[in-house]
Amino acid sequence: MIKNINNFTINLNSTIKTALIKLNISSHKCLLVINDKKKLIGTVSDGDIRKALLKNFNLNNKIKELYNKNPVKIHENKINNEKIKKIFQNKMVDILPVINSANEIILIFTWSDFLETSNPFNQQTLVIIMAGGIGKRLLPLTKFKPKALIEIGNEPMIKRIIEKMIVNGFDNFTISINYKKDLIKKFINRNYPTDVNFNYIEEKKPLGTIGSIKLIKNDTNINYFIVINCDTFVTFDFKEAIMFHQKNNSDITVVTSKKVLRLPFGQIKKTKSNKIINILEKPNFDFILNVGCYILNKNITKFIPNNKPFDAPDLLNKVIKKGLKVYSYDIQDYDWMEIGHLESLSEVSKNLEILK
Repeated sequence: MIKNINNFTINLNSTIKTALIKLNISSHKCLLVINDKKKLIGTVSDGDIRKALLKNFNLNNKIKELYNKNPVKIHENKINNEKIKKIFQNKMVDILPVINSANEIILIFTWSDFLETSNPFNQQTLVIIMAGGIGKRLLPLTKFKPKALIEIGNEPMIKRIIEKMIVNGFDNFTISINYKKDLIKKFINRNYPTDVNFNYIEEKKPLGTIGSIKLIKNDTNINYFIVINCDTFVTFDFKEAIMFHQKNNSDITVVTSKKVLRLPFGQIKKTKSNKIINILEKPNFDFILNVGCYILNKNITKFIPNNKPFDAPDLLNKVIKKGLKVYSYDIQDYDWMEIGHLESLSEVSKNLEILK
């Protein structure tokens, strides 16, 4: 049950860009649309936005041009657990607002409040959050707390990742810790119930961006590792990503995203003798970026050395040279955010100010 509804509501006159920002920082894929009087008038989902973008809408279009005007809702006087269960089962909604007689939202139910998680991969998958780094690029913020606990919109980075995973149906976590590890343990113990399983890898020395997973004890029930950096936020469906991984018999699947770099200047191509042979006016360049999230078959850990610093690119290159299968799972640019340095943290913070 959600009582702080501000993160899940959006004004009718907001832009698609604002909606995407808000969807990125929430743990669900739907927002409740309200008017200037804070009355519930509809919903907008990431699916609605994707369809609009395919119809050549742009990020500056208002959501009033695309939102769903018939929201599924329930009145505060009609709250009944069995009735709410049926609504989630029959309507397939992500969140269910509770309204008062003035059509104002007073709280929100999520499907996970009432339904058993349906995730066929949960028992086979271990989610590994890499949270052992010092966070040098975030100094001085990380002088007194680890990077994983730096807050974005009043919520620590690691909390947003964990709750996204829980919404996706995963409840088995291992956290790789080193720098100020006791603060992370204390936060987890204070905030999460016993039905979500947490274990820890404790590095005695820094082991790079992926080296510490060599320390994970063997569990015969686990087939896949989802490895994610503690400063990476993602909104895609991990179940679909694992299905992709399975379908391609991949050994490692790297989550990637295309980034278009638009140069504000014309590009000159010339010969060694300075003869101009071509001019491109403000060209675009496409790059495929590594998001900082991976799906690994468990046996891949045999390629990680013992007790030595080892980074994800080292593992990828080693596995590729061995002739194993490494695939790219592409997500949209707006489906992820990386908050690893002060500039990106500042940008996200500014976006959050827009949402207030």
